[in-house]
Amino acid sequence: MCLGREYARLEILVFIYNIVTKFKLEKVNPQEKTELYFLPVPTEGLFVRLTCHKM
Repeated sequence: MCLGREYARLEILVFIYNIVTKFKLEKVNPQEKTELYFLPVPTEGLFVRLTCHKM
């Protein structure tokens, strides 16, 4: 097993945590269609707008 694998996983989790807690995420196109596979998936990708939370 790669020694840096767990470290890289932790870095990704910290990055996602910071994005979710510091920014408001909203869909750019609210009427975008989705396809149903195992989970709903946007047909043309998911474009989001990040807005900084007021502190």
